[in-house]
Amino acid sequence: MNEGMTKMNNHIKIKADLDRGIFWSLFATIMFGTADTLLQFLSQHENVSAVWFLSTRTFFAGIILLIIGAFMYRRHFFDIFKSIQSIVYLVLYALLGICVNFLASYLSVQYGNSASMSILQYLSPLFVLLIMVIVQRRAPSLIDVIVFIMAMIGIFLVLTKGNFSKLSISTTALMWGIGAGFGQALYLICPVPLTKKHYPQILILGWGLIISSVAFNLKQPIWVNPPKINLALVLTISCVVLFGTIISFMCFLKAAKYVTSQIMSLTAAFEPITVFILSFIFFNLQVNFIEVLGAVIVLAAIITLQICHSRANN
Repeated sequence: MNEGMTKMNNHIKIKADLDRGIFWSLFATIMFGTADTLLQFLSQHENVSAVWFLSTRTFFAGIILLIIGAFMYRRHFFDIFKSIQSIVYLVLYALLGICVNFLASYLSVQYGNSASMSILQYLSPLFVLLIMVIVQRRAPSLIDVIVFIMAMIGIFLVLTKGNFSKLSISTTALMWGIGAGFGQALYLICPVPLTKKHYPQILILGWGLIISSVAFNLKQPIWVNPPKINLALVLTISCVVLFGTIISFMCFLKAAKYVTSQIMSLTAAFEPITVFILSFIFFNLQVNFIEVLGAVIVLAAIITLQICHSRANN
């Protein structure tokens, strides 16, 4: 009987951990989606320039994360700078991962809208796959090809809304959106060598943000030609920094204690869903059935890719 009670208690604990992990992962994803939507308000309604905003976002987010990281990993705060190789990887992560991802995302929203950007950025697993195919010089599997075709069909439907003679967003927005997806792929790939060396993730991101902040501030310092400061601007930037960077990242770290990366990657589908819902509510986004169908096809394709590759790795 004691053995049966032990099994039952273990089952309850596993389920409770799963529920906690899914909750924190979903919460983080929704925060990312909310931040993506706020980018549209900043770029189109407050007319905030991309480089000034990113100089501000990366600087304050990096400082806050490093302060938190200093309390959590005081003895390991500067460990990442003790190896030339690690420094090189960190700089590559900052410039190719963070800078490219953040800049392309903002400009895609500025020239188009947050909904289109989020669905294009969600293609990042396909870009990761493409990079791995090129680097490893291997042929893609049949499922990779099928998923790629599905995703392209879905994106075509989203961007045309059923009117195949023209795109629903500008070519500029489309190119920056593709850049956002590619940047997101680099954002996922570049820090892998650092995480394998067991550097704390919060410090990797914190130092990466500070380095990317230096790059953006060299182009446009925070104090040079700032936009007109008002309450709406301050609150919006604060929300993007806190919810879209700090809180979302901390929630992902908390979720990682309870669930696998596979489950966390599946919950990422709620980011574009969140953006679509918020854009519909606050920006009067017009969505038709064809566009919804295309978005569903893209989500299904990426989820299928993640599940198949996760099973193959296991």
